Amino acid sequence: PALSRDLITSPLYAFHYLKRGLRNAQRELASEPQTTAYLTMVEQYLNGRETMSHARELVNRYRRFYRHQSGRLNSNTILRPISEAAKALLVADLRLFNDEESLVEAVRGRLVKFIDRVRNDRADGTFPGWLYEGVDIQQAVADAIDDFARYFVHDIFYGVFKGDRAALAGKQLNLLKNACEVVYMDEQRREWRERNLPPEDKVSDAAEA
Repeated sequence: PALSRDLITSPLYAFHYLKRGLRNAQRELASEPQTTAYLTMVEQYLNGRETMSHARELVNRYRRFYRHQSGRLNSNTILRPISEAAKALLVADLRLFNDEESLVEAVRGRLVKFIDRVRNDRADGTFPGWLYEGVDIQQAVADAIDDFARYFVHDIFYGVFKGDRAALAGKQLNLLKNACEVVYMDEQRREWRERNLPPEDKVSDAAEA
């Protein structure tokens, strides 16, 4: 009954229960069959297409300027841009950042500093420079960060959370992050195949075994 109530409240609870199962099994990441099955279940059978579209949009946007660090494939590194964006909104002084555009600037500024630390090996993560061969990389990255910041503020903070910082700090953001993690791994495994790279999660599984 509790699971049914939660899924009625939000289809994203499916990923909450997936994470709980992984913790019980002492595993950090879902396997490829699990991610595929849960994405299909939520989008096709739990009426979760709209909520999953937010997760996909967030992940696709931040993967243009951030990836997990090799050898550190875990929830914290996968979701770091979302965590940084949320922190920017939660600590912003609303006397100064009192409209949507100023909050976009707050998120963008925090992410620019974070990615600068990543590119200088002072923060976990990597910069996907291979995406920008033959283009103005500085401008492309700036545009990607701005695009993510605007989506996070306009569509997530104001659209989903109605500008409520308490809601942004609560359970609903964690549910969204759980969904984003599954989407990220789904996209990452697809990219590994396309680039003929060995999947890090498979390597980790073999090492643990």
